Amino acid sequence: MILLDTNVLVALVLPKDRLHERAVRDLERLARQELRILPSVMTEVCFLLGDRAQRGRLSELLAVMRARPAVEPGWERVFQWLERYAEHEPDWTDGCLVVSATREQRVWTYDDEFRAVWRRLDGSRVPLVVSLR
Repeated sequence: MILLDTNVLVALVLPKDRLHERAVRDLERLARQELRILPSVMTEVCFLLGDRAQRGRLSELLAVMRARPAVEPGWERVFQWLERYAEHEPDWTDGCLVVSATREQRVWTYDDEFRAVWRRLDGSRVPLVVSLR
Protein backbone atom coordinates (compact mmCIF):
# COMPACT_ATOMS: atom_id res chain seq x y z
CA MET A 1 0.00 0.00 0.00
CA ILE A 2 1.28 3.46 -0.91
CA LEU A 3 0.35 6.70 0.85
CA LEU A 4 0.45 9.67 -1.54
CA ASP A 5 1.80 13.05 -0.47
CA THR A 6 0.29 16.36 -1.53
CA ASN A 7 3.15 17.23 -3.90
CA VAL A 8 2.56 14.06 -5.91
CA LEU A 9 -1.13 14.74 -6.50
CA VAL A 10 -0.57 18.41 -7.34
CA ALA A 11 2.19 17.47 -9.78
CA LEU A 12 -0.03 14.88 -11.47
CA VAL A 13 -2.91 17.37 -11.90
CA LEU A 14 -0.89 20.40 -13.05
CA PRO A 15 0.96 19.86 -16.35
CA LYS A 16 3.09 22.99 -15.71
CA ASP A 17 4.30 21.76 -12.32
CA ARG A 18 8.06 21.15 -12.33
CA LEU A 19 7.49 17.58 -11.07
CA HIS A 20 4.67 16.70 -13.49
CA GLU A 21 6.61 14.54 -15.95
CA ARG A 22 8.42 12.72 -13.17
CA ALA A 23 5.15 12.08 -11.33
CA VAL A 24 3.53 10.71 -14.51
CA ARG A 25 6.48 8.34 -15.05
CA ASP A 26 6.34 7.23 -11.43
CA LEU A 27 2.58 6.68 -11.62
CA GLU A 28 3.06 4.43 -14.66
CA ARG A 29 5.53 2.39 -12.63
CA LEU A 30 3.34 2.29 -9.52
CA ALA A 31 -0.09 2.01 -11.16
CA ARG A 32 -0.71 -1.56 -9.99
CA GLN A 33 -0.05 -0.73 -6.36
CA GLU A 34 -2.81 -0.01 -3.86
CA LEU A 35 -2.85 3.79 -3.56
CA ARG A 36 -4.24 5.51 -0.47
CA ILE A 37 -4.75 9.15 0.46
CA LEU A 38 -4.99 10.51 3.99
CA PRO A 39 -7.79 13.04 4.63
CA SER A 40 -5.19 15.67 5.59
CA VAL A 41 -3.46 15.18 2.22
CA MET A 42 -6.76 15.60 0.39
CA THR A 43 -7.45 18.79 2.35
CA GLU A 44 -4.09 20.25 1.34
CA VAL A 45 -4.50 19.22 -2.28
CA CYS A 46 -7.96 20.78 -2.55
CA PHE A 47 -6.65 23.98 -0.94
CA LEU A 48 -3.83 24.17 -3.49
CA LEU A 49 -6.08 23.21 -6.40
CA GLY A 50 -8.76 25.80 -5.79
CA ASP A 51 -9.83 26.10 -9.41
CA ARG A 52 -12.92 24.12 -10.44
CA ALA A 53 -11.19 22.63 -13.50
CA GLN A 54 -8.20 21.54 -11.41
CA ARG A 55 -10.46 19.81 -8.92
CA GLY A 56 -12.26 18.15 -11.80
CA ARG A 57 -8.93 16.80 -13.11
CA LEU A 58 -8.11 15.62 -9.58
CA SER A 59 -11.40 13.74 -9.35
CA GLU A 60 -10.79 12.07 -12.73
CA LEU A 61 -7.21 11.22 -11.77
CA LEU A 62 -8.28 9.59 -8.50
CA ALA A 63 -10.85 7.48 -10.35
CA VAL A 64 -8.27 6.32 -12.91
CA MET A 65 -5.73 5.61 -10.16
CA ARG A 66 -8.39 3.81 -8.11
CA ALA A 67 -7.02 5.66 -5.08
CA ARG A 68 -8.89 5.16 -1.83
CA PRO A 69 -9.03 7.02 1.48
CA ALA A 70 -6.62 6.01 4.21
CA VAL A 71 -7.23 6.25 7.94
CA GLU A 72 -5.43 9.06 9.78
CA PRO A 73 -3.26 8.05 12.71
CA GLY A 74 -4.19 9.04 16.25
CA TRP A 75 -3.71 12.70 17.12
CA GLU A 76 -1.57 11.92 20.14
CA ARG A 77 1.10 10.22 18.05
CA VAL A 78 1.08 12.98 15.42
CA PHE A 79 1.45 15.69 18.08
CA GLN A 80 4.31 13.69 19.62
CA TRP A 81 6.06 13.55 16.24
CA LEU A 82 5.40 17.26 15.54
CA GLU A 83 7.00 18.16 18.87
CA ARG A 84 10.05 16.03 18.11
CA TYR A 85 10.63 17.87 14.80
CA ALA A 86 9.35 21.33 15.83
CA GLU A 87 12.59 23.08 14.79
CA HIS A 88 11.88 22.02 11.18
CA GLU A 89 8.31 23.39 11.32
CA PRO A 90 6.60 20.36 9.75
CA ASP A 91 2.90 20.56 9.06
CA TRP A 92 0.13 18.24 10.22
CA THR A 93 -0.01 16.37 6.94
CA ASP A 94 3.69 15.51 7.03
CA GLY A 95 3.25 14.26 10.60
CA CYS A 96 0.31 12.08 9.58
CA LEU A 97 2.26 10.59 6.68
CA VAL A 98 5.34 9.81 8.78
CA VAL A 99 3.35 8.35 11.66
CA SER A 100 1.25 6.25 9.26
CA ALA A 101 4.24 4.90 7.34
CA THR A 102 5.08 1.23 7.90
CA ARG A 103 6.76 -1.49 5.88
CA GLU A 104 3.32 -2.18 4.40
CA GLN A 105 2.33 1.52 4.04
CA ARG A 106 5.10 3.35 2.26
CA VAL A 107 5.06 7.04 1.33
CA TRP A 108 5.25 8.46 -2.20
CA THR A 109 6.62 11.99 -1.88
CA TYR A 110 9.08 14.33 -3.53
CA ASP A 111 9.82 16.14 -0.26
CA ASP A 112 13.46 15.50 0.59
CA GLU A 113 12.87 15.90 4.33
CA PHE A 114 11.18 12.51 4.40
CA ARG A 115 14.50 10.96 3.43
CA ALA A 116 17.06 13.31 4.91
CA VAL A 117 15.56 14.58 8.17
CA TRP A 118 12.41 12.94 9.44
CA ARG A 119 12.21 9.57 11.10
CA ARG A 120 9.31 7.55 12.43
CA LEU A 121 8.53 7.60 16.14
CA ASP A 122 10.68 4.50 16.68
CA GLY A 123 13.65 6.30 15.05
CA SER A 124 13.60 4.28 11.83
CA ARG A 125 13.60 5.79 8.35
CA VAL A 126 10.35 6.60 6.64
CA PRO A 127 9.63 3.84 4.09
CA LEU A 128 9.51 5.52 0.68
CA VAL A 129 8.55 4.14 -2.71
CA VAL A 130 10.16 6.67 -5.06
CA SER A 131 13.76 7.75 -5.06
CA LEU A 132 13.95 11.43 -4.18
CA ARG A 133 16.98 12.07 -6.37
